[in-house]
Amino acid sequence: MSALTDRFRHRGRAVPAGGSAPPAPPAAHAELRARRDALAEEVAELTWDLGGLTYEMAIRDHFRLDVLVRQAAKLHFHGHASDPGKGLRTAAM
Repeated sequence: MSALTDRFRHRGRAVPAGGSAPPAPPAAHAELRARRDALAEEVAELTWDLGGLTYEMAIRDHFRLDVLVRQAAKLHFHGHASDPGKGLRTAAM
């Protein structure tokens, strides 16, 4: 393959001039990856729950904003926990 296609294949990782893939990250990062994956799963579940609550309230034509806001706050907190810099970037806008 060409060097250009190798670069696209290894997006987000630096590819040495020789064209071979970089070495695997150290095992110490495994815990961080596991935590990131767990947080992403929690955010996905909270998003699903918020959508489900909204749907159920919509079909009954009875919205409880306090419940929706509480659930959205949980989602907001977990969203920032999975990307700590997110709050800083949002505040800077």
